[in-house]
Amino acid sequence: MQDNQAQAASAAKDARLGITISVLATTIIASYTAGAMPVFADGLQKHFGLDYGQLGMLLAVGTVGSLISLVLVGPLTQLWGLRRVLFVALWGSGIGYLLLGVSRSLFLFAPALLFLALFSASLGISVPAFLVRIYPALRRRMLTVSLLSSAIPGLLYPLLAQYLLGIVTSDGTGRSFAWVLHIPFLVVGCAVAIMPLWLLAMLRGTPEAADARETGRIHWHTLTRPSTLGIFVLMGFHASADGGLCTWYPKMMGTQIGRLPLAPGTVMSLMAAAYLLSRSTLALAPEGVLQRALLVLPGPIGTALLLTGLWSGHPLLLCICLPLGALFWSLEWPAMLSELASRAGEDFASWLAAALIVCGVMNAGVINMVGQLGQVTGDLRVGLTVASLGFVIFGAGSYFAGLGRHTAQGDIPQSIAPSDGHEST
Repeated sequence: MQDNQAQAASAAKDARLGITISVLATTIIASYTAGAMPVFADGLQKHFGLDYGQLGMLLAVGTVGSLISLVLVGPLTQLWGLRRVLFVALWGSGIGYLLLGVSRSLFLFAPALLFLALFSASLGISVPAFLVRIYPALRRRMLTVSLLSSAIPGLLYPLLAQYLLGIVTSDGTGRSFAWVLHIPFLVVGCAVAIMPLWLLAMLRGTPEAADARETGRIHWHTLTRPSTLGIFVLMGFHASADGGLCTWYPKMMGTQIGRLPLAPGTVMSLMAAAYLLSRSTLALAPEGVLQRALLVLPGPIGTALLLTGLWSGHPLLLCICLPLGALFWSLEWPAMLSELASRAGEDFASWLAAALIVCGVMNAGVINMVGQLGQVTGDLRVGLTVASLGFVIFGAGSYFAGLGRHTAQGDIPQSIAPSDGHEST
């Protein structure tokens, strides 16, 4: 009897581990556009015949879909249940990639990007919540794993995109840009669309197959306080600075600088590695340690490093100062999420969704702003400089708002939530 119970427990443990690995692997695959599209920016501009402003509008299309998704994900989770929302998001993302794969004109490509974002954005909330449901006793660890895994696409896909650009030829003897752009979309779309079928088979007969609805109520009076909305805006400054840099930095490197010691895709991969390193280190630290310092100091320090490389005119500094700056400002987001969790309590999920809506609006604005400034001035460094000041505003705003004083005393729920515009926008 005891042997049977032990075998059943072992089988359940193996099933949960397999489900976790499959969900994380699928969401990593589904994040292809976030890591690859900035590297393809120069090729997209030439392929579709766009100016800087039009390119900025195209690259910001996804943020519009993300906003719509974030508005709907909460109510839909209450109506359908978390597991159904997750599976709809996965299937929708797969279909979105397939649409991108067959959309050869700008008229079709832009709506396909919008369609993909409608589903992929909700993965940033539904995936970590689903993992917590699978491992309710390991909530902090599961959310930390989700946070760290979200850095993997930013580490791998820029390198893949850079490799694909390297096989493009202009004389018609090799692969065209259209080929390296669209074929990966088809491959990713097939993988993401098929994976939910595998997950359904793994879930059958497990406790996780139950799909209880969310019944909690959102406390709107606390969610809409000026102090709470102020925190959301500060998060938006960080996320939009991050999004503006990730979107336009490769384009600036590829068009305004001569010979580079590192390819743009390699630099973006190093930036993702910096995020992974700094946040892995922070995840090992006790909650609340240096909380106020992490909210105030990293942004200005990282921005100073970035601007040094951006305006030095030295190609090597241009390549290394972005990852070096990312080592610092990447610490701001987890610290702010801890601050948000300490204030929101049981309403943390709804607060996070609201914060991400604000972040999406500001991110779309900044991405377009950088493109417009590049069009007016002829120098993308101007727009990148303005965008990077969001990290400084975040630090200054956190200081004058007194953020981090309460959580520095250790009164923080044991959780780390999904990542910012760099890994999920």
